[in-house]
Amino acid sequence: MRIIFMGSPDFAIPSLEAISKKHELLAVVTASDKPAGRGHHLQETEVKKWALAHHVKLFQPVNLKSGHFLAEIDKLKPDIFVVVAFRMIPPILMDKSIWGAINLHGSLLPKYRGAAPIQRAIMAGESHTGLTVFKLDSKIDTGQIIQQKMMPIGENTTGGEIYDQMKGLGAELLIEVLEAIESGKAKYSVQDESKVTAAPKIFREDCQLNKNENVQAIYNKIRALLPYPCAWFEWNGSAIKVLKADKIVELHNETPGTLRSNQRKLYLVCTDGFIELLLIKPEGKKAMSGVEFINGSKLKI
Repeated sequence: MRIIFMGSPDFAIPSLEAISKKHELLAVVTASDKPAGRGHHLQETEVKKWALAHHVKLFQPVNLKSGHFLAEIDKLKPDIFVVVAFRMIPPILMDKSIWGAINLHGSLLPKYRGAAPIQRAIMAGESHTGLTVFKLDSKIDTGQIIQQKMMPIGENTTGGEIYDQMKGLGAELLIEVLEAIESGKAKYSVQDESKVTAAPKIFREDCQLNKNENVQAIYNKIRALLPYPCAWFEWNGSAIKVLKADKIVELHNETPGTLRSNQRKLYLVCTDGFIELLLIKPEGKKAMSGVEFINGSKLKI
């Protein structure tokens, strides 16, 4: 098939590589370079870096509906657009291909529609999640489902671990779907709107730990947000990020939200137990173990 690929982060790279080996990759569309870091140097997307390294035609349009960009797409005559971790695609662009556009999404739609399906599923305590390839329409994550693949979420699995697993499995699923579409064997099913749940973008306030929640809910948030952007809690007026932790369910009379040390271990007190803080990053300081924090802090714990 003649394919135009659309994506930006490293999550899209395995899919891009798989497609380039199995199909005719006409071009890649990715986000514009953006300033990043202290020096505000322009940062290229991982997809752009791949395209340049493999000498693939590259587009970075600011406006996906611009006449110039649409004219360039017309010249390429794509069979289909494949979208992985990109922005909303306007109908006028999808109409430029024979089979429209398909998208890889990191959940079992219609559950967890939105920008943060992996983190939101783990935060909710789900025991499984999955991948969905669906046909794009004019609304976000609402199109007809073509194929899905279920994935377990272990009790201690982090968001980063699920992310990494999905990169490879998603590439395999996309290849299967493209073959089904090309052979005319693809089946499309309408999403059940009664089962919709949302997965909105993660903001800083979403990462703050709630001292009034139980151990499991707090532990779920910590692992969901690893390795980035990380859960945090406020202590003595500053934010402390949690980079590695364990949970202990245990009845106690301590005050939730406080810090306690015991046998050279650091704990965050919860309503029904404790979070053992194995690796943390106090605001303005380097990452350190719980023991290092205890030893280096002049504050009484």
